[in-house]
Amino acid sequence: MSSGDDLSLEGRVVAVAADRGHHFSKPTQDRILLVEGHSVEGEAHAGPFVRHRYLARRRPRLPNLRQVHLIPFELFA
Repeated sequence: MSSGDDLSLEGRVVAVAADRGHHFSKPTQDRILLVEGHSVEGEAHAGPFVRHRYLARRRPRLPNLRQVHLIPFELFA
């Protein structure tokens, strides 16, 4: 296991994706706008409360804690 000194906050964005609809795969975009406390502007899952269809029906005031997914580039290699 590596020490915490090996961690870096630097990175490179290789793609961004967003979709206004509730789909599993999201098309890549030229750019996105991140809105603090909201997520990606125009994204189907954006907003202060959970937007996942299953949870939104059962607990509509549940906070939206999964606003943006960051996926390490190495997982695509």
